[in-house]
Amino acid sequence: MRNIENTKFIGLLFTLVMVAASTAPLLASASHDTDARATGNETLSVSINEEVYDRGTGIAVSVIASNLDSNTEYSLEWELCLVQYNQCNIYDQYAAEGGTDPAETEGTIDLGSGNMLTTSTFTFTDPGLITWSPLSGIGNDSYFFNVELVVQGVILVEEKSSNFV
Repeated sequence: MRNIENTKFIGLLFTLVMVAASTAPLLASASHDTDARATGNETLSVSINEEVYDRGTGIAVSVIASNLDSNTEYSLEWELCLVQYNQCNIYDQYAAEGGTDPAETEGTIDLGSGNMLTTSTFTFTDPGLITWSPLSGIGNDSYFFNVELVVQGVILVEEKSSNFV
Protein backbone atom coordinates (compact mmCIF):
# COMPACT_ATOMS: atom_id res chain seq x y z
CA MET A 1 0.00 0.00 0.00
CA ARG A 2 2.80 2.32 0.87
CA ASN A 3 4.50 1.62 -2.45
CA ILE A 4 1.39 2.64 -4.40
CA GLU A 5 1.11 5.93 -2.47
CA ASN A 6 4.78 6.70 -3.09
CA THR A 7 4.38 5.94 -6.79
CA LYS A 8 1.33 8.22 -7.05
CA PHE A 9 3.15 10.98 -5.19
CA ILE A 10 6.24 10.66 -7.41
CA GLY A 11 4.04 10.65 -10.53
CA LEU A 12 2.22 13.78 -9.37
CA LEU A 13 5.48 15.50 -8.48
CA PHE A 14 6.98 14.57 -11.85
CA THR A 15 3.92 15.98 -13.66
CA LEU A 16 4.15 19.28 -11.77
CA VAL A 17 7.85 19.61 -12.58
CA MET A 18 7.14 19.00 -16.28
CA VAL A 19 4.35 21.60 -16.35
CA ALA A 20 6.55 24.17 -14.59
CA ALA A 21 9.48 23.46 -16.91
CA SER A 22 7.35 23.87 -20.03
CA THR A 23 5.78 27.20 -18.97
CA ALA A 24 8.96 28.86 -17.67
CA PRO A 25 10.41 29.58 -21.15
CA LEU A 26 7.12 31.11 -22.27
CA LEU A 27 7.06 33.53 -19.35
CA ALA A 28 10.74 34.41 -19.72
CA SER A 29 10.51 35.16 -23.44
CA ALA A 30 7.36 37.25 -23.03
CA SER A 31 9.06 39.65 -20.64
CA HIS A 32 12.23 39.77 -22.76
CA ASP A 33 10.31 40.67 -25.94
CA THR A 34 8.76 43.77 -24.40
CA ASP A 35 11.98 45.29 -23.03
CA ALA A 36 12.94 47.39 -26.06
CA ARG A 37 11.86 46.71 -29.55
CA ALA A 38 11.22 48.97 -32.45
CA THR A 39 8.77 48.53 -35.28
CA GLY A 40 11.34 49.51 -37.90
CA ASN A 41 8.65 51.77 -39.38
CA GLU A 42 8.93 54.69 -36.95
CA THR A 43 8.57 58.12 -38.54
CA LEU A 44 9.16 61.70 -37.44
CA SER A 45 7.75 64.95 -38.71
CA VAL A 46 9.28 68.22 -37.48
CA SER A 47 7.71 71.61 -38.11
CA ILE A 48 8.09 75.24 -37.11
CA ASN A 49 5.60 78.06 -37.67
CA GLU A 50 7.74 80.78 -39.23
CA GLU A 51 10.80 81.26 -41.40
CA VAL A 52 11.83 84.51 -39.70
CA TYR A 53 11.86 85.12 -35.95
CA ASP A 54 12.59 88.28 -33.99
CA ARG A 55 15.51 88.06 -31.57
CA GLY A 56 14.36 87.33 -28.04
CA THR A 57 11.24 85.40 -29.03
CA GLY A 58 10.55 81.72 -28.54
CA ILE A 59 10.31 79.27 -31.39
CA ALA A 60 7.67 76.55 -31.07
CA VAL A 61 8.81 73.26 -32.60
CA SER A 62 6.23 70.51 -33.14
CA VAL A 63 7.31 66.89 -33.51
CA ILE A 64 5.02 64.03 -34.49
CA ALA A 65 6.37 60.52 -33.90
CA SER A 66 4.30 57.71 -35.40
CA ASN A 67 4.35 53.94 -35.94
CA LEU A 68 5.77 53.47 -32.44
CA ASP A 69 5.79 50.20 -30.49
CA SER A 70 3.56 50.73 -27.45
CA ASN A 71 5.85 48.57 -25.27
CA THR A 72 9.02 50.54 -26.04
CA GLU A 73 10.25 53.67 -24.26
CA TYR A 74 11.27 56.36 -26.74
CA SER A 75 12.89 59.75 -26.36
CA LEU A 76 13.45 62.70 -28.67
CA GLU A 77 16.82 64.42 -28.78
CA TRP A 78 16.90 67.81 -30.48
CA GLU A 79 19.62 70.27 -31.33
CA LEU A 80 19.89 73.66 -33.02
CA CYS A 81 22.02 73.47 -36.19
CA LEU A 82 23.68 75.93 -38.57
CA VAL A 83 22.42 75.88 -42.16
CA GLN A 84 25.69 77.32 -43.53
CA TYR A 85 27.77 74.33 -42.46
CA ASN A 86 24.90 71.80 -42.25
CA GLN A 87 26.13 70.78 -38.81
CA CYS A 88 24.80 70.86 -35.30
CA ASN A 89 27.95 71.35 -33.25
CA ILE A 90 27.65 75.11 -33.00
CA TYR A 91 30.23 75.44 -30.24
CA ASP A 92 32.88 72.97 -31.53
CA GLN A 93 35.63 75.57 -31.94
CA TYR A 94 35.09 76.92 -28.45
CA ALA A 95 35.01 73.40 -26.98
CA ALA A 96 38.26 72.54 -28.82
CA GLU A 97 39.88 75.48 -27.04
CA GLY A 98 38.86 74.10 -23.63
CA GLY A 99 35.42 75.69 -23.25
CA THR A 100 32.21 73.81 -22.56
CA ASP A 101 29.25 73.49 -24.89
CA PRO A 102 26.29 75.24 -23.22
CA ALA A 103 23.16 73.10 -23.15
CA GLU A 104 20.86 75.93 -24.20
CA THR A 105 20.79 74.81 -27.86
CA GLU A 106 19.90 71.16 -27.29
CA GLY A 107 17.55 69.03 -25.25
CA THR A 108 15.83 65.71 -24.63
CA ILE A 109 12.13 64.88 -24.36
CA ASP A 110 11.08 61.59 -22.77
CA LEU A 111 8.13 60.16 -24.71
CA GLY A 112 7.77 57.14 -22.43
CA SER A 113 5.84 54.15 -23.73
CA GLY A 114 2.25 53.12 -24.32
CA ASN A 115 1.67 55.16 -27.47
CA MET A 116 1.77 54.34 -31.15
CA LEU A 117 1.54 58.04 -32.06
CA THR A 118 2.66 61.06 -30.09
CA THR A 119 2.84 64.80 -30.68
CA SER A 120 5.34 66.86 -28.71
CA THR A 121 5.97 70.57 -28.76
CA PHE A 122 8.95 72.30 -27.24
CA THR A 123 9.78 75.98 -27.23
CA PHE A 124 13.31 77.04 -28.00
CA THR A 125 14.00 80.30 -26.21
CA ASP A 126 16.47 82.58 -27.96
CA PRO A 127 19.46 82.75 -25.59
CA GLY A 128 20.46 86.14 -27.00
CA LEU A 129 23.45 87.24 -29.03
CA ILE A 130 26.61 85.24 -28.63
CA THR A 131 29.03 86.18 -25.84
CA TRP A 132 32.35 84.45 -25.32
CA SER A 133 33.05 84.72 -21.61
CA PRO A 134 31.18 82.72 -20.48
CA LEU A 135 29.98 81.27 -23.76
CA SER A 136 26.31 81.87 -24.28
CA GLY A 137 23.90 82.79 -27.02
CA ILE A 138 23.84 82.33 -30.78
CA GLY A 139 24.87 84.49 -33.72
CA ASN A 140 22.60 86.08 -36.30
CA ASP A 141 22.49 83.24 -38.80
CA SER A 142 20.24 80.69 -40.53
CA TYR A 143 19.38 77.64 -38.45
CA PHE A 144 17.32 74.44 -38.41
CA PHE A 145 16.41 71.91 -35.73
CA ASN A 146 17.65 68.34 -35.98
CA VAL A 147 15.45 65.85 -34.06
CA GLU A 148 16.28 62.19 -33.41
CA LEU A 149 13.97 59.42 -32.20
CA VAL A 150 16.04 57.31 -29.79
CA VAL A 151 15.61 53.98 -27.98
CA GLN A 152 18.23 53.08 -25.36
CA GLY A 153 20.85 55.32 -26.98
CA VAL A 154 20.21 54.04 -30.52
CA ILE A 155 19.01 56.56 -33.12
CA LEU A 156 16.07 55.09 -35.04
CA VAL A 157 14.96 58.06 -37.11
CA GLU A 158 16.35 61.54 -37.73
CA GLU A 159 14.44 64.48 -39.19
CA LYS A 160 15.12 68.19 -39.75
CA SER A 161 12.87 71.21 -39.52
CA SER A 162 12.73 73.75 -42.29
CA ASN A 163 15.35 76.50 -42.20
CA PHE A 164 14.72 79.75 -40.35
CA VAL A 165 16.47 83.01 -39.54
